[in-house]
Amino acid sequence: MLRLAIGGLLVAHGLVHAALWLPQAVGVRRSEDAPFDPGHSWLLSGLSDSGVRTLGCVLAVAAAIALAGAGLGYIAEQAWWPVAAMGGAGTSLALIVLYWDVWLSVGVLIDVAVVAGAIAASTAASPDG
Repeated sequence: MLRLAIGGLLVAHGLVHAALWLPQAVGVRRSEDAPFDPGHSWLLSGLSDSGVRTLGCVLAVAAAIALAGAGLGYIAEQAWWPVAAMGGAGTSLALIVLYWDVWLSVGVLIDVAVVAGAIAASTAASPDG
């Protein structure tokens, strides 16, 4: 049961990335009530608005696929899930750095926990660990 819950949280974390950034790709404008603007990057001021949105969407899709895949791999007890989890969390952290807003702070904590769990699982599964 715990395996299903942890895997489900990884899948959900991945899907949140898609839910936050993909509406920008199809032209949905940010509501004034939204906590942050996924179409604006403090670090990518040299790119056009559409370039910033496109990059955010590409990174969000990559993070979503990797994290959801890691969750499904974890549930299915696949040996590769930690690699997918670390890739997804790394991509997620890149998104957070590029599109920083205080509302994304919890994402940093989640991503760090994902990386720590993946490293712990990799170490425990290795013949030298």
